[in-house]
Amino acid sequence: MPPRVCRTPTARYTYTPERLADGQRRYEQTPESLASIAADFGVHETTITRLAREKKWVRYAAPPRDLSRAAKLAAEARALVLACEAAMQQPPGEPASGNRPDLASIDESAVRIHATVLEELAAVEAMRRQLNAAPQRPADAERTAHTLTHLTRTVHNLQRIQHRAQQTDSAHDDPSADIDEFRRELARRIAAFMESRPDGEPAGDAAASAADEA
Repeated sequence: MPPRVCRTPTARYTYTPERLADGQRRYEQTPESLASIAADFGVHETTITRLAREKKWVRYAAPPRDLSRAAKLAAEARALVLACEAAMQQPPGEPASGNRPDLASIDESAVRIHATVLEELAAVEAMRRQLNAAPQRPADAERTAHTLTHLTRTVHNLQRIQHRAQQTDSAHDDPSADIDEFRRELARRIAAFMESRPDGEPAGDAAASAADEA
């Protein structure tokens, strides 16, 4: 008959309310790994899993990734082009039907988008100055390239809105609405940004197409 083995009961850790509250916050509200939380508690991560089950903690779930600000601008400008085309089909003097915006509100939206494009481009340029001569990581460089593409497409659609608006009876004398000149300036700034990249930093097809389209 084999000898009996005496097993030591598994130790049950106790924690202060403050430690439990901190663990719950990190478990439920942050993407911190279980291994990291467990290391801070001085236990194995399976203990954190058991503790969470006992305390009915709900594990943190990352929110869905949204479109970038530049991508949203491009989509908004595209929708504005469609709204402008629909508004121009309205008979003169007839108010816009349903939720369809009129040319005046479309023009206001175009000016707002125009200003936001400037802010986005300034942010890209500031990032480049901050890096100085250091190259971007490939993922960051690709993200920058896509940002420039979205901004260029946005300005292209704003230009289309301006040209359509100028075909109406209302005059557009506001110099801030001169998208043609702004589009040329955008092309110049994109070209300057591309030239400022250190050798070996990937340009990305999107950035190259952005400069060509402008």
